[in-house]
Amino acid sequence: MGGELVARPEALVPVAVAAYEQAWRQERMPMRLGHVVCAIAEDEARGLLAMTTERPAVDALRAACDVVHPVMRRLLLSHGYLPETANRLRSLASGIMRDALDETATPPESP
Repeated sequence: MGGELVARPEALVPVAVAAYEQAWRQERMPMRLGHVVCAIAEDEARGLLAMTTERPAVDALRAACDVVHPVMRRLLLSHGYLPETANRLRSLASGIMRDALDETATPPESP
């Protein structure tokens, strides 16, 4: 069995949101609000992607990120964060996701 790994974008929304949560921690922002914003973003993004179909997992993750980014930005701005803060979190979260994608694209080394 050597088939390509597939997933629905909706199923990978928690991964994209987790990148924002990690970025939030790196910025030492209050986690109580961070958990609330991330939970709302996850619910909303999953709803927006509910009707999507399976695709290669890397493409599904990118699709999830493409939906999570604007949802997070809107939520951050509506909770009083400045656009610069939203941009910084997006940049950090994007870097975290890029690192994760790079890791999945690199085959593991043999022992």
